[in-house]
Amino acid sequence: MCRDHQGVEFCREQVTELYAEPHDCVMILNDWHCRDQMHESWKQGCITLGGHEVCGNNMVDVVLQGCVELGDSAEWTCPTAVGTKHGGYDN
Repeated sequence: MCRDHQGVEFCREQVTELYAEPHDCVMILNDWHCRDQMHESWKQGCITLGGHEVCGNNMVDVVLQGCVELGDSAEWTCPTAVGTKHGGYDN
């Protein structure tokens, strides 16, 4: 499954490669989001971050480990860490 994002086509295989161990999780807003959740978000078109539903191009930015603006405050939210489930992180 592929999505056009800012004139570039990204496919699920690229998401799989991005979330390969030992970097199969990313921390956003102090919550770990891991490969299975990112695959489901890619398929569904939305992801929930800190109580905000993020869809469309913003969801693609999140899954590709980019920054997004959340809520009315328009503050940028970015990943703060990458890691793996096997390191004991709570997913």
